[in-house]
Amino acid sequence: MCKKNKIIITLLCLSVVVILIIIYQNKTDTFRIPQIQFPASTNASDYVFVTENHLKTDQVKEISKDDGLRKVYILNESIDDSVIDNIQQKFNINVDNKNITSEGVTYGDINKLTVQNNGCFNFYSSADNTLCEMTLSDEECKRIASETINDLGIFMEGYTFSGIIYGTCYDFDNPNDKMIISKEVVFTRGIDDSKVFGNSKVSVQLTDDGKVHSITANYRNINETVNVDEIISVDEAISKLNNYEGFITVPDGATKVVVDNIKVSYWEDSANKYDNNTIQPVYELTGKAYDGDKLLGAFTALESVIDE
Repeated sequence: MCKKNKIIITLLCLSVVVILIIIYQNKTDTFRIPQIQFPASTNASDYVFVTENHLKTDQVKEISKDDGLRKVYILNESIDDSVIDNIQQKFNINVDNKNITSEGVTYGDINKLTVQNNGCFNFYSSADNTLCEMTLSDEECKRIASETINDLGIFMEGYTFSGIIYGTCYDFDNPNDKMIISKEVVFTRGIDDSKVFGNSKVSVQLTDDGKVHSITANYRNINETVNVDEIISVDEAISKLNNYEGFITVPDGATKVVVDNIKVSYWEDSANKYDNNTIQPVYELTGKAYDGDKLLGAFTALESVIDE
């Protein structure tokens, strides 16, 4: 083989290596996992508490084998055009009336649909509504909300009914005399039969005549699943708890928390203010809180599984 041909082959090989490196780097960048931005914990940093670990060895071993520890779900950051069409038709939204802002696009006037840049959305009707006492039962509201969201094609994967929030009206002359004027039916998401904490929900607010007043969709559909290798151990998660990291809910006045249960749950931030397009695994540590020997109640701590 002549020298010229050897040089050409060498250059081709180097080109292939460079291309493979670029592809690998791009793929790595695509799957970079953002850090969970937990909200400020309730009362946890106002005092010092001692943590006692009462987890059983077998329980810790089982958790360490849980496949969910290494699963991260990448969310779709755009809304399906068919959903916009369905909402526009059902609520007669004037899509030609459009206002673009830094946070997203709002369609309509009296009936408005706001599509956020991350793919979440909110429908709201500003039509005049007479304040009347809500006579529809919780079950009827749940049925109407479920049918509405199913018809629009906007239910998230693994959704479950979470509860109902009551909108009330008070009589200023008689503060104890209140009237329920609306009900907001809330649905939350589950992953692999585990709870998803954070800002992940679909809710439908209904007025007394059963009309939809608003729909809030703080969730995105799952686009793909990736596995991660770098995760923290249960002991490391408890160390984070000692340093008041993660999300901690503990009663006022606690001087000691006893960890006696652990499971894998998930966290999703789908509000527009969070730059996070993932559902990530968290350790859910639960147990009892004490002031000395006095039992105050339960506590919960969520610690990110991903090694940050």
